[in-house]
Amino acid sequence: YVLNARGRTYNDLGRLAEAKADFDRALELDSKYVPVYVDRARLAYECGDFHAAERDANAAIELAPRDARAYTVRALVRVESGEFAEAIDDCDRAISLNGRLAEPVATRGLAKAFAGDIEAGLEDCHAALRIDPDLPMTLVQRGRIMAAKGDGAAAVEDFTAALEINSRLMPALRARAKLFLDYEVVEDALADANDLVRLAPDSANHRAIRASVYWAADETRQMLQDCERAL
Repeated sequence: YVLNARGRTYNDLGRLAEAKADFDRALELDSKYVPVYVDRARLAYECGDFHAAERDANAAIELAPRDARAYTVRALVRVESGEFAEAIDDCDRAISLNGRLAEPVATRGLAKAFAGDIEAGLEDCHAALRIDPDLPMTLVQRGRIMAAKGDGAAAVEDFTAALEINSRLMPALRARAKLFLDYEVVEDALADANDLVRLAPDSANHRAIRASVYWAADETRQMLQDCERAL
């Protein structure tokens, strides 16, 4: 318990390597301690390590099939891998277990939108904001839906609002960096990519994002360096 609590504190402070070390050590001491699997899964998702996040979420669900947070994290990962129906199922399960959580509602909205039903996705995001108007991940999910809808300005507004609530929210930085890159706003994309690498320097995902930005900026040497770190 103490290691998990300290790991959470390190995570909140942005000391992610120390947080992961505490989570790893806690599971070495007790391989069936579900909250640590969920917290480590969440950390892996934040850092863009989706395979590790899904592995830990699966472990948590196997040990505690009524843990709503575990289903929520797995849903987040499944959206990233394009498994939208499965993500919706996980969100529905999380909501049935704890209807007070806003994040599975917002994540279900993103999965619905990516599956083709943008309006239903936005309805879920609005419902999530009614549950918890201060949850930044709801803004991230709505922003991603607006980007998919073609409204880049609204998407940037949501991502920026999320980052005003939590300046270290890496899913918001990832989404905004990719959107800036899509719109060829390379300088702003690079600023967000640099923040991602600063926050999680060992993330292959974040190195790959910055490499893409460097490629767009014709910075070949830096692009190759990040590619090498990502591999």
